[in-house]
Amino acid sequence: MNFNLKEKINSIDRKHLAILLLLFLLAFGIRANLMKYELFFEFDTYWHARVGSYILQGNGVPDKDPLAYYQMGGSNIGWKIAPVFWFLSTAIYSIFTLGLFGYDKNLWIAFVKFLPAFYGALISVAMYFLFKEIYNRKAGYIASFIAAVTPAFVYRTMAGQFEDDALGFLWMVIGFYFFVKAVKEMNFNKESIKNAVLSALFFGVMAWTWEMFMLIPLILVFYVITTSVLMWFNKIETKKIIHLIKIFAVVFVLFGVIATAKDNGQWFERDVGYITKYIPINQENIDRFTGEGGREGIFGMTVGEENTGIQFFGTKYNALIIFPIAALLIILWRFILFPIINFVFNLKQETKWNTSDYFAFIVFFWVAITLFMAWSKLKFTYTFGLAVAVGAGLVGYWLFEVMKNRTLFEKKIIAVSLGFLMLVGIASGTFFMTQNAPNIEYTSGWKPALNWLSQNTPEDAKIFNWWDEGHWITFIGERSALIDNRNLDLNADIDVAKFIITEDKEEAINLVKKYNSDYLVLGSDLLTKQNSMVVYAFLDDPEQKNAKLGLYLGQEMPCSVNSDKLTGAVTYNCGGNLLSPGQINAFPTKYITQPNQLLSEKLPVFIYRNHTNSRLYMFNSAANKSMIVRIWFEDPEVKNDFPIVYDSTDDKSSGVKIFEFTK
Repeated sequence: MNFNLKEKINSIDRKHLAILLLLFLLAFGIRANLMKYELFFEFDTYWHARVGSYILQGNGVPDKDPLAYYQMGGSNIGWKIAPVFWFLSTAIYSIFTLGLFGYDKNLWIAFVKFLPAFYGALISVAMYFLFKEIYNRKAGYIASFIAAVTPAFVYRTMAGQFEDDALGFLWMVIGFYFFVKAVKEMNFNKESIKNAVLSALFFGVMAWTWEMFMLIPLILVFYVITTSVLMWFNKIETKKIIHLIKIFAVVFVLFGVIATAKDNGQWFERDVGYITKYIPINQENIDRFTGEGGREGIFGMTVGEENTGIQFFGTKYNALIIFPIAALLIILWRFILFPIINFVFNLKQETKWNTSDYFAFIVFFWVAITLFMAWSKLKFTYTFGLAVAVGAGLVGYWLFEVMKNRTLFEKKIIAVSLGFLMLVGIASGTFFMTQNAPNIEYTSGWKPALNWLSQNTPEDAKIFNWWDEGHWITFIGERSALIDNRNLDLNADIDVAKFIITEDKEEAINLVKKYNSDYLVLGSDLLTKQNSMVVYAFLDDPEQKNAKLGLYLGQEMPCSVNSDKLTGAVTYNCGGNLLSPGQINAFPTKYITQPNQLLSEKLPVFIYRNHTNSRLYMFNSAANKSMIVRIWFEDPEVKNDFPIVYDSTDDKSSGVKIFEFTK
């Protein structure tokens, strides 16, 4: 057979290609907004970037993390955690730099910002091909468009969100594309087997990319059981039911082998465990969702993404939530309720299955499972974000089908409604991006502090820190952190929390000595988090926790300087309080043991200022006695044990201080 390149090029649908390019650019453009910042969004990005840096330096993925959990001899990394994500990302870096630069940290940072947006745009375009295969081009365009703009999905694929989940869905979408092609054959032949094998391979690649591959077996199992039963109920040919089951068996077995090679079969236990653990409505699940329940429940109370997600649906999905909800209702009516009503009342209204009907329950379970996940956990709102686009593809298809024989006026109403929702999608996705900035950018004192740490401390220095900034310390500061955002040593979390709130100098010293730490890195946010520290410090002592929770009052107030244009008089506005230079300068910058103000004319409080008058700090008696306040304001009784070596407090930041531990 002769291959005619010119004929092949001429056969390309340029209009269609232009639409796909525009969808890619739309998806990438919305996500790329955050590339304007110097560093990254979220915390885990810094860890993944650091793992990538080891690969680029020729060290591969170390078995033990060399810069975290030094008290444990380093935490296990394991190259199997996200190998496809790490090695593909670093390969792209090497290819596009032609291997000329080796590992350059600043250049790698640029790639770390670019790649998630690029991956997100690829996934959005892949959605087109999936829904074109299930339904038609129009459904594909809608699914791709909604994937491009839905805030919840944009969030984990935006510039600087360099994590395995930014890439993982690409393989899942492609896997379902080949699965659909295999099932559509309706004949167990070489072509359908080839597509089934390709489907399993891409599902397997997802298993080696991102932990959320556990969605695949859940969707597949529920899908094949439900669809097989409905096919039987609707008297579909037995050979077609058998074909579906055979394709499922090929895909599931091959995928299972690949996934098992990664985690020794633990994925199966986790999937079954997820169903048995989270589905029942019992006290354990109620406690989990409300943030109670011991060591596991603490993360629901203190870690943002561990909270329930339902209260964030407006921000994450806005009006686009209509699509997945409508998709569930359409499927339930079309395949469950209407056939039952038809059967019970003997209406004799025949409903014929067409090719697309065989895949409705892929959409149904994809949407339903991720909706439950997003409802129960904020961190899962991303998984439901792509399901919004999945639902949109089905709804778009059904609307176009229903409108075929409707009046022009009705068609215009539907077109205007869809157009409005798409405009809402663009607006919400764009607005969502403008409202987000990397945490490290709006707590700007951290960047100079971490740069100082990397340049002015020994390379083997061990840092005593709270877990919030652990990944920053290891990637930017390039020093060993006691704990980080993975929270792999909850006992160390407890000890750091105890250190922060204790009034006992000897206890504080012994806690730092316990880990043989060299430096303390503390952000001013900890000055106001003593009550959160109580939750951690007395995690295993509920009686003490209940006794001390709410005991601490700490407040940090930014101050702005105002100058009267007529008189030139200067005033400071600190948290709504107007102060003269004399009044603000009367507040101390060093530790005091006697209250200097009355709050609401009855509560004695201690008020401090920083040395630039850009911040005021207010504490009640309990908070003022805490070790964090005593160290921060250089109490003479403790300053020699924890001398300050760096202070990044300035007019633009809330402040970071670094203290040396003199042992």
